Amino acid sequence: MDRLDAMRAFVRVVELGSFSKVGVELRVKQSTVSKWVAALEERFGVQLIERTSRAQRVTEAGQVFYERARQILASYEDVEAQLMRSSVGLRGRLRVSVPVVFGQLFVASHAADFAAELPELELALIFDDRYVRLVDEGFDVAIRVGTPQDSSLLQRKLASTPRFVVAAPSYLARAGVPT
Repeated sequence: MDRLDAMRAFVRVVELGSFSKVGVELRVKQSTVSKWVAALEERFGVQLIERTSRAQRVTEAGQVFYERARQILASYEDVEAQLMRSSVGLRGRLRVSVPVVFGQLFVASHAADFAAELPELELALIFDDRYVRLVDEGFDVAIRVGTPQDSSLLQRKLASTPRFVVAAPSYLARAGVPT
């Protein structure tokens, strides 16, 4: 049981007055919500909610816990939102090495839109067919066509493309058709 989830469930049970409504809201079984509240009660050694087959009532200890839990959850949500806001925007300089033709065909046309979406990011595209040494030459990212040469770097396949061998009919007549 995650204590934060249990605390959130307890607060909602008090606010909605129903274990089953909280189960629907949190997308868990009503019995799971009941187990979470029971686990909190066991942990604290006090009954938080008196339950009967017809009704439920928040105890005095439950009311104290409810008030504090609401404050804790509000603080947690505030700090979570603050951290999310601060980590959303990319900042600084991003140096990217891109093969010339690939960059012209597939990257350059998107660079302005990318830069507009991230105004605090300075995008430096370097069009060069040479395999740069990322760390030594101060690059953050390299886009490469073909098989990576340095397996110590983090790699992600972006796309696949079929390969074709093409030749003039006169050449094939002279050199033969490859198999």
